[in-house]
Amino acid sequence: MKKRIYRILSLFLLLALLLGMLPAGGMMRANAAETETVAAETEGSTEVPAVTEESTSEPEAEEAQATAPEDSPEPDALEKEGTEESEPLDETEPTDGAESFQDDKPARDPATGYGRPTGTVDELETIPIPDEILANSYGLQIPVILYGTSTFSVSFKYPGDPKQTTYTTHLSGFRYHYLNGQMAYCLEPQAGSTAGAVYSQIAGGAELNVWDRFLSDSQRNAIALVLAYGAPNGLNSSTKLTLHGYEAATQVIIWEIIVGYRSPTKPYTRSNSGFYDFVLSLCNPNDSTGTLRTAYISGYNSIVSSMQSHGVIPSFASKKQAQAPEHEMAYDAASGLYRIVLTDSNNAINNDFPYSSGNGLTFTKSGNRLTVTATAEALRNQPVMVSATGSDPDTDNVSPVIWGTQKSNHHEGQILSQLAKPDPVHVYFKLKAPTTTNLTIQKVCEDGNIAGITFTVTDGNGSVLFSGQTDQNGRLNVPDLEVGKTVTVTETVPENYVAENRVQTVTLAASGNTVSFRNYPLGTATMRKVSDKGNVAGYCFRLYRHKSGDNSGRTWCGKSDTDGRVYETDGDFNTLGDEKSYVFRGLTDGKYSFRELLSLHGAGNVWPESITFTTSGGSTAACNLSFTGEDLVAQENGDCTVSGIELTGLDGGGALTITIKNEPVPKGSITVKKVDESGKAMKGVSFLLEYSTDGGSIWAPVTSRGETEPLTPGSCSSAGLKNGRLVTGSDGLAVFTGLCVETDSGPVLYRLTETATRPGYSLLAGPAYEGPLPEGEAHDVTLTAVNMPEFQMPMTGGRGFGFTIVGVFVALLSATALLILLRKKRKNESI
Repeated sequence: MKKRIYRILSLFLLLALLLGMLPAGGMMRANAAETETVAAETEGSTEVPAVTEESTSEPEAEEAQATAPEDSPEPDALEKEGTEESEPLDETEPTDGAESFQDDKPARDPATGYGRPTGTVDELETIPIPDEILANSYGLQIPVILYGTSTFSVSFKYPGDPKQTTYTTHLSGFRYHYLNGQMAYCLEPQAGSTAGAVYSQIAGGAELNVWDRFLSDSQRNAIALVLAYGAPNGLNSSTKLTLHGYEAATQVIIWEIIVGYRSPTKPYTRSNSGFYDFVLSLCNPNDSTGTLRTAYISGYNSIVSSMQSHGVIPSFASKKQAQAPEHEMAYDAASGLYRIVLTDSNNAINNDFPYSSGNGLTFTKSGNRLTVTATAEALRNQPVMVSATGSDPDTDNVSPVIWGTQKSNHHEGQILSQLAKPDPVHVYFKLKAPTTTNLTIQKVCEDGNIAGITFTVTDGNGSVLFSGQTDQNGRLNVPDLEVGKTVTVTETVPENYVAENRVQTVTLAASGNTVSFRNYPLGTATMRKVSDKGNVAGYCFRLYRHKSGDNSGRTWCGKSDTDGRVYETDGDFNTLGDEKSYVFRGLTDGKYSFRELLSLHGAGNVWPESITFTTSGGSTAACNLSFTGEDLVAQENGDCTVSGIELTGLDGGGALTITIKNEPVPKGSITVKKVDESGKAMKGVSFLLEYSTDGGSIWAPVTSRGETEPLTPGSCSSAGLKNGRLVTGSDGLAVFTGLCVETDSGPVLYRLTETATRPGYSLLAGPAYEGPLPEGEAHDVTLTAVNMPEFQMPMTGGRGFGFTIVGVFVALLSATALLILLRKKRKNESI
C-alpha cells in the first residue's frame, strides 16, 4: 500500500516538475496586460489638464469724433467753416489756445465789415516747425474779399496724409492773398488765415505738412502747371478786376486738384464743378461791371486749355538735345541742295515753334509739314542740330515757393507762390545727309608684291563705281564716293598668292576711309588627330597667324573626321563649300598660335599628349617643333593652347603638317567581394558608390554610361548599375568600372557603402571604402567585405525563452521533494 502511495506521490511530483518547466505564457500575458493597464492608469492620473487663461485684454477704446466749435482767427482765401475728422488729442498735449464757437448766422468781421465764417476745427497733433526758415518774411495782405449769401461744403482727404483724416469745409466767401505785393495761393482749403499774419519762406526739404507730405507727386506737378499758366505768369493785367478774375480762376483750379474735383494727370478732367460754380456766384454781387466775372470765366477756361495742351511738341523733335532724333536728307540733283519734308503728327509747328532760316538752311511751313533744304557746306560737319523755342513754359525747371506761419498746422493755412516765370520749352532735332568722300585701298604682302593689284568698287546693287590698280606703294585712291553709302571692295588676287580677305564691305564716313588687304604666298597645312585608343572624331581646332604690328591676323578653323583627318570649316565649325577640304591654304613664315577646343568636343575632354609642327618644301629653312607638358596651356574653359610658334619653311609654297596625339585617358575601378564569417561568397548584397569633386563636401551617386560614351566625373560603365548601386552575384562580387580618376581641379573621391544585405546579417558600420583611386599606372581598388550574423538577445515576453522565475522555482521545489522521498524509501527498505 505504501509503495502505491509513493508511486502516486512520485508521479505527482514529476508532473509538477514538468509543469514548472513549461512556459508560463498565459501568466506572462496576463502580467503584461496588467502592467499595461497600470501604466495607462498612471498616465491618466499624471496628465496635466490644459490651463485656460482668461483673456485680460480690454476692449479697445473707440475713437471719439469731437466736433467742438473753435474760434477761427480769420477767414482763409475762402470764407468757410471747417471740420476735420481726426484722432482724439492726448489730454497732455497743448491745444494752442484754440477756442470753438457755433453761430446760426455768420458773424461780421469788425475789421473788414465782411462776414466771418462759423464752424468747428479739431486740434491735430502739432506739426514740427522747420528749423531752417529763410530770412524773408512778409505780412499777409488781403486787399479784396468776395462774400455771398450761400454756402458751399466740400469734404476731402489729402492722399499723402498717413492718418487719412477727412476734412469738411463750409465755404461762404473768397479772399485774395498777397505776400510782399505778389499773389499767393492757399494750399489748405479747410484752414483759416489772418490778415497781417507773418509768413516766412520755408526752405526746401523741410517736412511740410501739405506740400511735401500730404500732396502726391501728380498733384504737385499739376499745381506747378496751374501756376505757370495762371496769374501772374499767364496774365498780369493793369486792370485790377481782370487780374483778380484770373487770380480767382488760378486759385479755384488749385483747390479742385487738391480736393479731387479735377484729375492731377493729363487731360486734367474735372469731375465736380462745385468750386467753380460757387466762386462764379460770388462774382455777381461783388462786380457791377461784369469785368471780374468775364475775366474769371476767361481765365479759368484758358488755364485748363493750356494745361491740357501743355507739352505737345512737333512729333519729329525732342525736348532734350541728347535725345534729338536724326533725319536724313536726300540730294536733289535739280537744285543742287539737300531736301527733306518733316510731318508733324502732333500739329504743333504752325504757331508755337518757329524755325528761322540761315547758315545754309531754309524752313518752310505748310499745314503740319516742315520742309527743310540745306547746302552741302551746311552739312559738312554733320549731323546739324536744329532748335526752336515754343510758347509752352518749361515747368520741369521751376518750383513753387512755399510759405508758412508759426501756426501752419491746419489753422493758419500754408500758401505758395512762384517767384520766377518759367522759361519756354525748347525742341531739337538733327539733320544729316550723304556727301562725297574718298576711299583709300592699301595693299600689304609679306614678300613685297604689292604693286599692280586690281581692285573693283561696287554699290549695293552690284553696279561698278570704280576699278583700278595699286601703285608701287600698294595704294589706290577712290574719289567721289557718297558719304553714308555702303560699298564692296573686291581684290583680283594674283596667282600663287592667297588673300587674307579678298572681299571687304565698308560704310563710308565723311573722312578716314581706309581698307587694307593682305596677301600671302601659297603655303599649305594639313592636320591630323591621332590616339593610341579612343575616338578621334569631332575635335575642333583653330590656327592663328600673328601680323607684325597688327593685333588682328588670319584664322584657320578645322574639325576632325572619323579617321582623325582635319577638314577646313568656318568660324562655327561648319563645312566650307560642298566638299570637305583637308588642305589649309595661305600660310607663310611667321608666328602662330594653336588651340584645340576641347570645350566643344562632344566625345569627352581628352587632353593631348603632344602637338608637333613640321614643315617641308618651302623656300626657307624647314622646322620640326613638338610641344608637350607645360608647353600646353589649359584655358579656363578647358581648351588646350600653345602660343608663340615660330614657323619657317612655308614661304614659296611650303607644306605644314600638324599632328595632335591624345593622351591615354586614365580610368579606374572599385571591386568589392562580399563573404560571410566563414569566407563563403554572399549573393544579393547591395553596394552604393558615390563620388565627390570638391574634396568630400558634396557626394552624389555615380551615374551609368555606355562603354563608348564620354568619360565624365561621376560616370560608371558597369552593367546593371541603378541609382549608383550594384548587387553582388553568386561569386559575391560587385565591380564598378570605367571610373574617372581626376579632373582639372584635382582627384575624384569615391565612397563605397553597403546599403542592403541578406536576412540575419548586419550591415557594415561605415563605408567599405572612401578616398581617391590609386595613382600610378593602375587605378584600381580591390577589397573584401565580411558580413557577420546578427546577435540575438533572449526575449523577455511569453515567447522564446521557456524558463521563468516561477517555473524554475516550482521545478527546484519538486526536485527537492523527490529527493527527500527517495531518501526515506531507502531508509525504510534498509529497516
